[in-house]
Amino acid sequence: MNGPLKKAPGAGEQKLTRAETADLTNHERTIKSTQDAFVACGRALEAIRDGKLYRAEYPTFEKYCEGKWGWKKSHAYRLIEAAQTVEMSPIGDKIETESQARALTGIAAEQHEEVFERASRNGRPTARRITEEAEKEGPVIDLDETGYPVPERAMAYFLLASFMIATISWRRISTKMRSS
Repeated sequence: MNGPLKKAPGAGEQKLTRAETADLTNHERTIKSTQDAFVACGRALEAIRDGKLYRAEYPTFEKYCEGKWGWKKSHAYRLIEAAQTVEMSPIGDKIETESQARALTGIAAEQHEEVFERASRNGRPTARRITEEAEKEGPVIDLDETGYPVPERAMAYFLLASFMIATISWRRISTKMRSS
């Protein structure tokens, strides 16, 4: 993870008691240990979804997310996609927040480092800065089934995948019709 950038103006002018220092250390340890929680959450949701582990209590993953956690399905899919982005990115160890990960999802993993570096030039790389730099990589010309942007350079793969899904669906329907 990225370390602190600079001390705030006026920092260091007041001393902490030993108890306050201990409290600060404990709170910072808690923050550090939970900073990657969105990745663990995304991984867990993906395993639950893929294994249909919700099926004993809920008919669909969407109903599970809403009933168990009070989330819309789109939020769960954002967490899953953010976790996948961190895991596949060559700079996964630098990504600190879900919003940073989501800002990188629209570009190829090979471009993450360059985009992240440009977004970091003037301080901490916020999701807004990452998004601005990612948009320089090429225009978004479509949205995938979850509502995420598909950049122009990825459109050929997106169209191929859509074609393959349609072909498989057509073959299944055709096979069922012949066997009836």
